[in-house]
Amino acid sequence: MGIFKLIEGRLRGGSERSIKAIKGIFRTLIFKGGNMVINVILVPLTISFISPSEYGVWLTLSSIIAWFSISDIGFGNGLRNRFAEAVAIGNKELARSYVSTAYFSVSILMLIVWVVFCIINYFLDWNIILNTNVEGSHMLSKVVLVVFSSFCLQFVLKLVGTVMIAYQEPGKIALFDFLSNLLVLLSIYLMIKLDLNGTLMYLAIISGVAQLSMYFIATLWFYRHDLREYRPSLKFFKAKYIRQLMGIGMKFFIVQISAIFVFQCTNIIIAQLLGSDQVSIYNIAYKYYTIPLTIALIVVSPIWSAFTDAYTKRDYSWMRNVYRKLVYFSVFISILLLFFLFISRFAFKYWIGNSITIPTEISIIMMLNILATSVFNIFIFIVNGIGKLFLQLWLNVCLSLIYIPIAILLGKQFGLSGIVGSSLIINTIYAILVPLQCYKLLFNQSNHLIWTK
Repeated sequence: MGIFKLIEGRLRGGSERSIKAIKGIFRTLIFKGGNMVINVILVPLTISFISPSEYGVWLTLSSIIAWFSISDIGFGNGLRNRFAEAVAIGNKELARSYVSTAYFSVSILMLIVWVVFCIINYFLDWNIILNTNVEGSHMLSKVVLVVFSSFCLQFVLKLVGTVMIAYQEPGKIALFDFLSNLLVLLSIYLMIKLDLNGTLMYLAIISGVAQLSMYFIATLWFYRHDLREYRPSLKFFKAKYIRQLMGIGMKFFIVQISAIFVFQCTNIIIAQLLGSDQVSIYNIAYKYYTIPLTIALIVVSPIWSAFTDAYTKRDYSWMRNVYRKLVYFSVFISILLLFFLFISRFAFKYWIGNSITIPTEISIIMMLNILATSVFNIFIFIVNGIGKLFLQLWLNVCLSLIYIPIAILLGKQFGLSGIVGSSLIINTIYAILVPLQCYKLLFNQSNHLIWTK
């Protein structure tokens, strides 16, 4: 408790909101830190379990499935903000109604999406879509169906994580993410030791079972303990709250759609233009440089709901204080990324050996790309917490429309460096405008539409 009180004293002493945020950060650091270690170990382990080409296929497939994260049409993020607002004003019945309405609505949506996908999947040739021939078309279709079915179930079960984060307890739900990744790691390690031939199907089943089982346990646990007053019930489902959840949720929905074009299409573009081997190079470099980004996201993850609480109560003094500290924190992350670049050649050699080589130019451009991503991600939590999404919405829509043509054009001209460079261009624009919007909201309190709507 001594360290919490020390840091809390630097953050507007005595603020319950600050203490809760700081405790959440430290708990999350422990488990997310463990996740980072596991993910670092998983890359070479997974490559040895299957192959570099199959690993590239797995990453590309994961990106395609991630597109369907928009299928809740914004209910998850709408729930995050509305639940935090209801808790801030002490209306527990309203908060429980929001939770119940979100669970029921998302479950129905996921069922519809799953049925439609099962029908469409029958007619798709995934070898053509993924630009590969590592698996027979029929077997690859089964792998996709397993991954997608797991994804739909997780979408519902992971709502407990959304509620816990809105409740400003991200550290507790991070434990279950850690346990699911640990279970995947141990399962793959065991299968390698038993000399079982690794396949994409085995990988899909291991990943799905680990995450579903952990989030099922998390759902049972938290709704019997921390969230027992908010556990979902059909009795508390209110159709009228669908519109409230979707009001702000629809803005998040549009933001998600455009973000998918900007970020998730990259693996598809690389696979189609350059092949699945280049997907592996891209993702290994990305995973390496996102270690500092992950640290940044761990620290700022409680900020979203804390700012929802603070903005509801118009506590500008607290919000400005935190903003200043986030500026210093972004400088620290930038320095950390430069250090990662300095040791990258040795780090890649130690991490993945000679199986895959990361070119120096890719390493430099990726570091700059993640630097820009880190800056806007640190401050986007403030904007999301306050709910002023107009600028972000239009930025995402406009930039997503130009990203794919730029990535394809530069990819054909400069290869993988051109594709990563196109992402750097997009992220730099975000890194300039998002912190500026935060400053306008908190210090100038500008009434201009682009900053405040």
